[in-house]
Amino acid sequence: MKNSQNLNVLVESPNVKYTERAIEAVYEYARNTVVRENDRYVCKPTSSVLNIRTQRKVSKVGVMLIGWGGNNGSTVTGAILANKHNLCWQSKDGLKKPNW
Repeated sequence: MKNSQNLNVLVESPNVKYTERAIEAVYEYARNTVVRENDRYVCKPTSSVLNIRTQRKVSKVGVMLIGWGGNNGSTVTGAILANKHNLCWQSKDGLKKPNW
């Protein structure tokens, strides 16, 4: 399997523009809205134009997990940071140090 950074994928479209720093795309997001007019419902097509810019420089990978903001997520985050920075703290039982 090849490293994905070595693959060259290009989109040929009048809505996509490549620059040295970014890939810029214009996307028309089409949808329908239903409104009530007197005694009937009318479906009307609407659209929004989105300008999407993606940086070409590959950045560091991050992880987002569902439910990370709760008690368990904040405890795990605290443990990861305590180990990473080798933090110590005082408790009623004495000095505590991070240990996996």
